[in-house]
Amino acid sequence: MGDVVTIFNRKGQPLAEVDGAVTRSWRLERTIDTSKGQMSIAYNSEKVNSFTMRYGNIVLVESNDGLPNWAGIIWPRTHSQNGIIKLTLMSAEWLFAMRATDGKDVWNGSMATTFITLLHLANRYWPLPISPDPVISDDGRQLNNEWNAIVILDALNELANETNHFWWLEPERKSDGNLWFIPHLEKRTGRRFGQTLIENSNMGDVQLVEEPTDLANIITGYGRFDDWAFPIEYTGRNNQSIGKYGQIQAPEFFLNRSTVNGLIAPVEAALERRTPYLSLTATMTEKPYPRAGDQVFCNFAPIHGFLLVGRPDIIPMRCTSVDYSPDDNTPIITASEIVEIS
Repeated sequence: MGDVVTIFNRKGQPLAEVDGAVTRSWRLERTIDTSKGQMSIAYNSEKVNSFTMRYGNIVLVESNDGLPNWAGIIWPRTHSQNGIIKLTLMSAEWLFAMRATDGKDVWNGSMATTFITLLHLANRYWPLPISPDPVISDDGRQLNNEWNAIVILDALNELANETNHFWWLEPERKSDGNLWFIPHLEKRTGRRFGQTLIENSNMGDVQLVEEPTDLANIITGYGRFDDWAFPIEYTGRNNQSIGKYGQIQAPEFFLNRSTVNGLIAPVEAALERRTPYLSLTATMTEKPYPRAGDQVFCNFAPIHGFLLVGRPDIIPMRCTSVDYSPDDNTPIITASEIVEIS
């Protein structure tokens, strides 16, 4: 049995179940075009009309093929060819790219409080049907952020990156048949995928790249201050990287921070981001499939040569995206090597 595709209105109320094919992706690195999808549907379908295909309606895809549910908002850039309409679908998180904090906002409180406040602020206009019970792994730390007229998508990304978390909205059909989104803010450790990914066994078309190109292992972060004679600054070091590559310095600026303590988390996150790691792209050839956010353990063929030198036979990685097309019927995953900062 294939996917079940249902159209909902903006309030999460079901309108129609349709016979459509949906290309979709799951991504944990949130950008303005995050998790974009496309639905193809026959123009002469009796359920294709201005009521169901209205911009802003939500398309829910419930898979019976080992993939998680996915939902996207119908958005302009629709086109048709040979009797097939193709509609652009944007993930629910993307809507937050069109929401901003107020002109002057200082945020004090726990990570959970900050996350929930940002969601409520984003939902003031054109609200999404969001569950009142988010899933949050809060480590109890108290935060102090200054987000003045910032896009809420960027604020949520900053919150997640600086606390070593991922965030996303999980679509779920409620018991009454309506749709809502469950907010998640969870530690990047993630769920451990139950099987080792083995090249030429359960994954193929493997591409490995060592990233990033902007390597740095001594980073000085600068906050907001008025006089360079008295800067607000904090320097972090990755000694393991220094031992391997030598000392490579870089400044970074965090103008929404005004204390040294407030700089520690973003500097540590920058050190992790700018430490070289293996990046994987592969096609999954067997079920089960990992999900975005899962820890996966990978065994690669010797053909990758020096990229594997100094690394263990089984390399721990984190699945960062899953892309699926009904035409190919095989998910393509990306994953990043898990590196330690010491």
